Amino acid sequence: MRYRPSARQPQPVFMATSHVGFRTVGE
Repeated sequence: MRYRPSARQPQPVFMATSHVGFRTVGE
């Protein structure tokens, strides 16, 4: 998954969802 919402388009919702999902899966 090489996507950069911050650089491409600022979407806090997408970033937050991705972060939360990744963190949950990682842990």
